[in-house]
Amino acid sequence: MGKFAAALAAIAAIAGCARLPVEPMPSSASLVTHTPETVLRYLVEPFSHAMVRIATAARKLQHGGVQSYLLYLLIGIAGLAIVVLMAGS
Repeated sequence: MGKFAAALAAIAAIAGCARLPVEPMPSSASLVTHTPETVLRYLVEPFSHAMVRIATAARKLQHGGVQSYLLYLLIGIAGLAIVVLMAGS
């Protein structure tokens, strides 16, 4: 055993390594990494999930009746008028 191999064996024994490499370069190697998408995870996904919930709730209001849609329109206009009047005060 050469001096370098002996030094590596001593370091491996101290560090608790199970085995030393047999060849100078391995025949194959692989590395897998994953970088988390912070903006996607904390901004886009919650916003899109909220939009899906709102769309699902709005779908329940759609029955195809023109009278229902006119009522929704009047309620929306009244709500908007209330908000504008309260903001002006």
